[in-house]
Amino acid sequence: MLGRSAQLQVDRRFFGGSRIAAFEVTVTDFRSAGSLAYATGTGRHTVADIATGEPRVDTFQYVEILVLEEDNHWRSRYFMNAPHKL
Repeated sequence: MLGRSAQLQVDRRFFGGSRIAAFEVTVTDFRSAGSLAYATGTGRHTVADIATGEPRVDTFQYVEILVLEEDNHWRSRYFMNAPHKL
């Protein structure tokens, strides 16, 4: 499984039992050559535990690999993130 469907599967496990209250991503760099590109940046999401209502704020940094497809739209192929160092 690759791309968006793989990311959705991981997100369902990670956010299971939680409600996303806020989500933001900031792109810090984007480069492309031909039909390949990458984007890097930082993000922050706030989730609330469904059972307790307790909020949790996570920050992260990421790199995303994109492919320009035949319909001329960029599509995500790989998205990797790690906790953001403050």
